[in-house]
Order: sequence, then structure tokens, then C-alpha cells
Amino acid sequence: MGYGQEMDGCGQCMKYSMFIANFIIFVGGISVLGIGIWTLVDKSFMNELLGTNLFLGAVYILIATGAIISLIAFFGCLGALKEIKCMLLTVRKFLL
Repeated sequence: MGYGQEMDGCGQCMKYSMFIANFIIFVGGISVLGIGIWTLVDKSFMNELLGTNLFLGAVYILIATGAIISLIAFFGCLGALKEIKCMLLTVRKFLL
């Protein structure tokens, strides 16, 4: 993966495997974000289900977590496709 060199088959497989893994994580983060926003918008459903209004703190945590996971996974996808070493190392630091 140096400058101006073609990747062999194993390098291409690794590149697209990293992209697919990050894309799956991205979809999961968007799902968590969507569930959090849906729960925040439709408070009557959760009030009826739980009988209390104490779930709002958890909803804000869901929204923040979903947004952070989606952002990190997006940078992972971009770094894998464009082969940006610095971006991939930053994503790795966030994941560890």
C-alpha cells in the first residue's frame, strides 16, 4: 500500500473487508440514533409503555452514542476506501 504501487489480491480483500465491517457498524450507529430520535419524538408511546417519564436521560445517551458511533464508522469507511493511514489510525484509537 505504498505510493504508486498496486495492491495485490490480499490487500484488496483487506481493504474491502475493512470497508464492509465499518459500514455495518455505521448502519448500527444510524439505527441506534434513529431509535433514540424516534423515542424522543414519540414520548407518549414510551410513557404508556413504561408509565414514567424517567427514560429521557437514556434517550439522550442513545442519541449521542448513535451519533458518535456513526461518525467514527464513517471515518473508518472513508479511510479504508481512500487508504488514508492517519484516518485509519485515528479510528483505531477511538475503537480501542
